[in-house]
Amino acid sequence: MTIDYIPTRYPNGLPGGIPAEVFQEEYATMAIEKATRIIAYIEERIR
Repeated sequence: MTIDYIPTRYPNGLPGGIPAEVFQEEYATMAIEKATRIIAYIEERIR
């Protein structure tokens, strides 16, 4: 979670850059897809 959480949450989390300059739409889409799969897995387990 650190690679996604710290740099995107804190402006000084990326040395020499800001999140908007480092993270592209492709990476964001991939992160959303992973999170969706994790949520689906958890929902299956708690039913």
